Formats: sequence, C-alpha cells, structure tokens
Amino acid sequence: KFSGGIGRYSQVVCQALTSIGVVSLHEYQYKMLTELFENFEKPKLVILSAPTASGKTEIFMTYLTAKLLAKGGVAVLIYPTKTLAREQLERFVRFLYSINKDPNGGRLVRVYLLDGDSPESSEEVKGKSFRGGIFISVGGRRGEIKYNEQGDVVIDWGDGNLERIEWLREAKDIVDIEEPAIVITNHSMLSTHLNKGSAWVRSLARLLNTIVIDEAHIFINDKERNDFLHFLLLRLLISAIIQQYGANSTLEKGLENEIVNLIKERGLDIVLSSATLSDREILPHDIATTQLGGIDLYNASQGSSDHQPAKLLLRWLYEIFEKNFKILYVPYYETIGDSKRKKLIVAAVYFPEPRMAARTPFNEALATTLIWTDAITQGLRRTYGVDYALHALAFLDSKATQMEVFKNIVG
Repeated sequence: KFSGGIGRYSQVVCQALTSIGVVSLHEYQYKMLTELFENFEKPKLVILSAPTASGKTEIFMTYLTAKLLAKGGVAVLIYPTKTLAREQLERFVRFLYSINKDPNGGRLVRVYLLDGDSPESSEEVKGKSFRGGIFISVGGRRGEIKYNEQGDVVIDWGDGNLERIEWLREAKDIVDIEEPAIVITNHSMLSTHLNKGSAWVRSLARLLNTIVIDEAHIFINDKERNDFLHFLLLRLLISAIIQQYGANSTLEKGLENEIVNLIKERGLDIVLSSATLSDREILPHDIATTQLGGIDLYNASQGSSDHQPAKLLLRWLYEIFEKNFKILYVPYYETIGDSKRKKLIVAAVYFPEPRMAARTPFNEALATTLIWTDAITQGLRRTYGVDYALHALAFLDSKATQMEVFKNIVG
C-alpha cells in the first residue's frame, strides 16, 4: 500500500521484500507502514517498539529505501555497537541487491559501512573476504561477498563468475557520499569523524534526510551512552545546518529555529527502533527499570501510547517534533488483538536475587505454579478436549536455590 510520490517504486520494493522471505506483512508491520506512507511528505518522529523477530527492521528498511528512491538524500543508521550493525548487514545487502539488480532509471541505493573495522582504503583488502564472510542467496545460488584483486567488491558465485557490486563500500577514504545512500555506523565512529571533520561526514551532513537509531533501549538504559547520543545528534544537526545555511546561521535565528527549518526543508525523519522501547516503565529521575538488577519489566497495557522513552532519549528534540511536526507510534499489543496469528501468552513471576530474599518463598511460588499448571491443563483437556499442556519454566542462578528446589520438589 504505497501512496504519494513513491508509487512507481512499489513493485521493486515489494520484490525486494519477497527476496528476503517476506511474502506478507504482520498486522503491526502493515499498520506502521500504512502510517509512514500516508505521512510520507511530513517530517516525523517514528517510534517502532515490538518484540524481537516481529519485523521492525523490515519496516524501517522498506520505508527508508522507498524514501531514498523517491527523494534521494542519505539515511544514517546508528547502532550502539558495530557487532549489532554487523548482524543486520547481511539482511540489508540481500534486500538492496534486489533493489539494485534492475535499478529504476539507473538509480542505485548505495550502502556505506563505516565503523572501527573499516579499512583505511581498498588497497588494504584486495583479494580478501568482505567482513570475514558475508553470503547472499538468490534464486537457488549462494555467493560470497569479497574483494577482487583490484579491490572492488564482488559476489563470488562459485562458478567462476565474479559479479561486481559497485553500490557497497566500507573504506574510510570516501570523499563524497553518492546519493541515494544508507550509511551504517555506530555512535562512536560517527563522533570520531565529526571531530576530525572527515570528508564523508561533511557529505553526510549535506545530504542527510533520515536518522535511524536501532536498538535504542541500549542507549536509554545506559546513562553515558544516552548523554553521548543526545549530544551526538545535536552535533550532527548543527553540522547539517552549517552545510545547509552557512557557518554563521545558528547565531542569527537561534539554534532551535534553525533545526526546525532544517527538518522542514529536508523532510527529516527520525526513527527509534527497539524490541523494548515503548514498553518500559520509567521510574522517577528517568531511571529505566532494566537497571534494577537486570530484570526486564514491561507494561503491556493495551491502548498505551507512552512516548516517555523517546522523550528520555531525544529530550528537547522530541519537543520540537511534538510542537511542529508528526509523531508516529502504533502500540504493538493492540495490533495483535485483531491478528489471526497464534499468540503465546507468558505469565512471569520475578524474585530478587537470593541475597535479597529467602529461598523458601521461591520454592512455595514454584510449587504453587506447578500445581496450578497441572490442574489447569487437566481441566482444559476434560472440558475442551485439547491435546496441549501448559508449561512452567524456572530459571535459577543460585546453586543453593537449585539444591533446595531439588530437595523439596524433585525429591
């Protein structure tokens, strides 16, 4: 369901989704993409919050690729670590291989992978594998992405055919980023090259129209990373303002006005994506509950539209979008209510670590859980004739508790 100025690219984007195994959309994906494309021309802050493997990456990957094809410009994907960026790279490469195989009007969506593992130049990687081995499967063929002897990125299909991939680069000696493009990096790398005034960062700032922060909860739950990212975004936007209006522009109209103007003129979107973002309970003093002994608490109440984590991470930038632009958020747990997909509902009981609580209450809770689980299972079988059972799982990180459980329950 595409609208606005991207209709001509809908077929190629849908084909690319099929190439990575997406043949239909989940309810949450459908509603989020519908919101995104219905508000295609409006600058927006997008909050993607859903469990792991619910298709968040496909949502922002589809949207930003369609946007780049239609409007050009550059999107930057900021990850908290290069390892997390590496985990998503293969999926992006497969998706964009399909997009770029038969480019519309010759327009390639380029990918620049820039982090601490990026070589200084292509001279360093001639004849080597790309990132230690990235593989792509297309039409029954499986190929490895590597460098040829000239330092070009190619796909080795294993049949003597080396297919050049001119749209994928990772060397740090890049001078100009060619639009449309996606820059995949991490906050540390981006900050370092902002400090250096590297050519590729200036080029990024000149063309930037989309910022994606993936695994955003990692930034939220770590105060140092949170503060770091907050000021990194400010520096990146100031760099974009300087590229857009000149070095003295922020002194003339005020920084907030210049940021508002930049967002309007660029159609700038900011996307926050996390498996646990909007479901966090935020305690007083802006402390996330995940900081309490590593216990993950969440609020899955239907109808929730809590933007508190976005406020916590973006701070004043959130207020700019709230006042002047659009904020898109679809509660995940509302979408699964109408879904035909099978649902797994898990009730969890958390106990503090053994040093803070007696082991006996844990044993009592475990015994009660086992009794109720068995009783409910027997009742379901007698009443409805179902052939499945409820299950109870206990995770114990104390040897003393394990011994007591074995003694009192297992026998």
